[in-house]
Amino acid sequence: MTMMETVEAVELEKQKHKNTKIEALSRLAKAKAMNANLARSLTTTQKNLKLEVWGKCM
Repeated sequence: MTMMETVEAVELEKQKHKNTKIEALSRLAKAKAMNANLARSLTTTQKNLKLEVWGKCM
């Protein structure tokens, strides 16, 4: 392998690594957004359940 081929191979691997990192960060952002949505949904459900239980106690 020539020096030029080695440099090109290294640059290709750097680009692959960068793309993988970007994809991982994108997936992480989506997971965090989904987690926030689920947390809001859980809070709403808990609040509604609490209101329903208290309504039956009265």
